[in-house]
Amino acid sequence: MIDAAHPALIKCGGMVGGTPPDCPQSVVVSNTSNEAWPLQGDPMAGAAVSFDLENDLFHVTGQMTLRVQYDSSLLGFALHHDFVSGYAYNAQVFWDGQKAVLVTIHG
Repeated sequence: MIDAAHPALIKCGGMVGGTPPDCPQSVVVSNTSNEAWPLQGDPMAGAAVSFDLENDLFHVTGQMTLRVQYDSSLLGFALHHDFVSGYAYNAQVFWDGQKAVLVTIHG
């Protein structure tokens, strides 16, 4: 199950934009630009797997660390933000009978 979620979480670390789809991260500040999310470390370190009988899904949960970089402005002054933050994730994985298939990732 972890193998199905790992490539997608790595991809989230290379995304640009304020709220990349199927990724746990988002910038909650308005009027931002040049958003980037370089991954810091392995997102699977400490990940746990559980099974949801009601929905027939596996859940891979954990915490990924990303460097958050974006530009904004305040009262006409250009600002650059660059910090490291942790984002909890829940990757939903379905077993199709032959392989694990990633459904989505929520933050």
